[in-house]
Amino acid sequence: MNFPSARIYTFKADKEIGLLVRLGFMLKRCVQRIVAQSRILPLWELAMRLSLTVLVIFLTLGLLSACGDSDKKMGETSPDNNPMPEQVAPTIKEGELHFLGKYFPDTLLKSIDGRSMMWSEYAPDQPLLIAIRDVTCPICKRYGPLLKRYESDLGVKMLFVNPMGHDDVEAMKSEVENYDFKSFYVDDSEQRIAKALKATSTAEVFLFDKKRKLVYRGAIDDRHGIGYVLDTPRRRYLEEAVKLVKMNRPVKVPSTSAPGCVLELSGNENPKNEVTFYDDVSRIMQKRCQRCHRKGENAPFGLVSYKDVKGRKGMIKYVLRKNLMPPWYASDEHGGPWIDDLRMPESEKKQVLDWIAADCPEGDPKNAPASIPWTQGWKIGTPDAVIKVPKKLRVPAEGLIPYRYVVVETNFEEDKWIESMELRAEVPQAIHHILVFYYKKEHEKVNPKFLGHLALQGYFAIFSPGVEPISYPADRGKLLKKGQKLLFQVHYNAIGKEVWDRPSIGFKFRKDAPKNSILCSAASTDKIHLKPHVANHKVTAEFVLPTKAKIFGYTPHMHARGSKFAFDLIYPDGREQRVLWVPSFNFNWQQSYRLRDPFDVPAGTKVRATGWFDNSENNPANPDPDQDVYFGLQTIDEMMIGYFEWMKLK
Repeated sequence: MNFPSARIYTFKADKEIGLLVRLGFMLKRCVQRIVAQSRILPLWELAMRLSLTVLVIFLTLGLLSACGDSDKKMGETSPDNNPMPEQVAPTIKEGELHFLGKYFPDTLLKSIDGRSMMWSEYAPDQPLLIAIRDVTCPICKRYGPLLKRYESDLGVKMLFVNPMGHDDVEAMKSEVENYDFKSFYVDDSEQRIAKALKATSTAEVFLFDKKRKLVYRGAIDDRHGIGYVLDTPRRRYLEEAVKLVKMNRPVKVPSTSAPGCVLELSGNENPKNEVTFYDDVSRIMQKRCQRCHRKGENAPFGLVSYKDVKGRKGMIKYVLRKNLMPPWYASDEHGGPWIDDLRMPESEKKQVLDWIAADCPEGDPKNAPASIPWTQGWKIGTPDAVIKVPKKLRVPAEGLIPYRYVVVETNFEEDKWIESMELRAEVPQAIHHILVFYYKKEHEKVNPKFLGHLALQGYFAIFSPGVEPISYPADRGKLLKKGQKLLFQVHYNAIGKEVWDRPSIGFKFRKDAPKNSILCSAASTDKIHLKPHVANHKVTAEFVLPTKAKIFGYTPHMHARGSKFAFDLIYPDGREQRVLWVPSFNFNWQQSYRLRDPFDVPAGTKVRATGWFDNSENNPANPDPDQDVYFGLQTIDEMMIGYFEWMKLK
């Protein structure tokens, strides 16, 4: 029998459990003896014996607590080598009020359209709002339409400031045209204004009163943060501040953090550092970042040129220290090794961070690595067939976008065996994920209940940032039957402007039927009920493998309240084995974890999926912590699905 290298659990607390059983029998005999002798013992001796019995009971309960429940034994609270990523919402800052209450020095403002004016002359005697901008920052993009409305509705004069050295004037002009901004838009690539303000992120705003004293700095609201999007904000910090300023009253919340692309405005901290861009950092960017951070891919900006990377130094420093990028959420403690492990080694992280600390030395361009000939278009090569959704789908400029469900005809006249397949979108930056399911006759009746259950059982393919196309070895393939319909579930993220997208799936087929058929099943349930404000609700589901099987990998799926996920195997002899542990599930990254070394399991093995949900106000991505939440199709509902790929063995 071939088991993977992950730890097999025979319960760590076996010795403690045996001790508890023996203590239980001892307590039982002790109580029985006290009861039998209660009539003949002196009162003081009876009280002493009862006290000792109570003491033993408390010690026993303490030992039981130390042993923990089965969840603890399976590793949820064990130390982990990976610092886990986080979701970041604006927070009120009381200790960091730099520049608040001060007056901005008079300076010349030069708009990218050729206009110029002194700071003191720009809309005097009325409140002024400075918005830090970055053409490609995703959070800046999402706030673009709102800032346009603020130009006319907020009742303050506005000024846009772009301190990003990687944004040229033409890119800034395109942004102005895209949002139809009317206010001054200043190219601050020398960062004079940003440094004077001590700006911290690209989504930060600065509100000055009529006398040009800074009275608020921070986030616009809490609708957009790092790792989450809300449909409507819970706090409108800027609007609250403007209302009070217009009433000549003190701003109650004068400072918040502003989640966005982090700015690094400091100078040279380590001039002796020998790491340069062309000798070292460019190679790391190629290896770890550019498969997404290049033109035509999902990432919102490129990390190819020196200008690209230096301009993003603050955000790169932030995401590396927080372990947010490259995206990877599986723990080292269980399962693997994985085909798509994206993590950057600590040695490479140190090189990049040292380079940033030394103020990003360029080095000699002659030492640059050869450019990678990235595949343009289909990564699997020219497909044998491409199936598209029937028509383009509209993606609005802002707001939470409901899932789109589209049934697609394949119209193949014979069964097809898939060698490789790839999902693509025309506007990949707007894609959160695409799931494709087999569409079955029993689901012909378009009904949310049916579609929901289809998602529990008919998984076929996935497209998500960081997930590579699927290719099967020569002895394997996935069957697509004659006339089979496919259901596309498309989840879009708003990117600040309206776009139209038409997803498609491309196939390369095998000429002959392979020896083995790849199957996908799920340990899943629709029995989900999250009560309001509960931070650690647990949901489990199991799938029993009917035959001996080889397991290839796992895909956890939950929505915005999902916080942790685990896959466990329960073997017929009772042994339990954790094969995947995701201690910080992130809804924005619907990742698949594919095994480099697939392994065999016996017939009757149970695949158990466990999801934990945070429906509390401490979860920044929670749409509404006051609501009871049930199983459903949309982001505001919840799912708990543990997809896994496998094949039957004889």
